[in-house]
Amino acid sequence: MVANIVADILLRMLPDLPALLAPHAKIILSGIISERAEELLSVLPGFGFAVDYIEVENDWTAIVATYQKDE
Repeated sequence: MVANIVADILLRMLPDLPALLAPHAKIILSGIISERAEELLSVLPGFGFAVDYIEVENDWTAIVATYQKDE
């Protein structure tokens, strides 16, 4: 799944993602203003995601994560 959406929308979507993803699915979240990135990073593990990579360019952040549910 790839999403280039502001942090508020991503935070609202997170609870629904596990039901839509296969085990070990990758997600790419981008369009996150850097000052809000930590907010997303802090809640991802609670929904079963492990952060693989963070890219910051200017004031924008992208996060790549893997859904850790076993098959």
